Amino acid sequence: MVLLLTVFVLGPCFTSLPLPEYFRHPDTWRYLVTNGLFYDTQFTLPGVFEQLVYPNDVNSSLWTLPYEVKMYLILAVLGCLSYAGPRWLPEKQLANLVMLMAVSATACLIYTILLPRKSVEADTMDNLRFMSLFFIGGAMHIWRDKLRLNAAIVIIMLALIILLQQKIIQPPLIKPYKAFLISYSLFIAYIVIYLACIPAGFIRRFNQWGDYSYGIYIYAFPVQQTVSALHGASSPLLLFAMAFPVTLLFAIASWHWIEQPLLQYKKKSC
Repeated sequence: MVLLLTVFVLGPCFTSLPLPEYFRHPDTWRYLVTNGLFYDTQFTLPGVFEQLVYPNDVNSSLWTLPYEVKMYLILAVLGCLSYAGPRWLPEKQLANLVMLMAVSATACLIYTILLPRKSVEADTMDNLRFMSLFFIGGAMHIWRDKLRLNAAIVIIMLALIILLQQKIIQPPLIKPYKAFLISYSLFIAYIVIYLACIPAGFIRRFNQWGDYSYGIYIYAFPVQQTVSALHGASSPLLLFAMAFPVTLLFAIASWHWIEQPLLQYKKKSC
């Protein structure tokens, strides 16, 4: 839906090209197909947002989706081996395999971080980073009954990440920024799960209204670019104040009219 709104509403409103030329341009349809099939990411639409601080960029948030889909496809294959047909992979072995993939991906990621920067392609690093985080999260879910979320551990992890990022700690034999990347990769999943599960009170009540997180994620960037194009927000805080209410409205509509109704099919199929 965000792709359709972007190509057929936002694009025609903000392109510098005449509308017939905009719709004849191959990049208009390439944007729809490339991003819709998740095999790559295209950020530009012809003539759209050419003069902004982030020029020619319609929705940078889409860059994570091809990686995300890869992870879900891997998980789907594993699920089919365990829960469909002859069930080649017993459930206990599936759990061990998820843990093995988490450990292997994280080990490869750390090894890659330690390599000279110029010898590592960005796409390789991103693939390993997403695979590590995805399967660490999967392993944490599988063993959630044994997982203990502790505030003191989170504080120590956050403190170490910040101290390394600020180069206050200078570890021997390894550059600070590499130590920061390693600590971040090892700790961030636990920190995120803690922050997601621990809060209570108003935040929990807000979640009962609906899960607006994904809508906020995929609509925020085009809304921010639109606000910048219309009003030229002069500071990040002003841009946030102007764009967030609009983004939230799109996220609310997305959840109640698209995401939640589609999720009902999951219940019917199960």
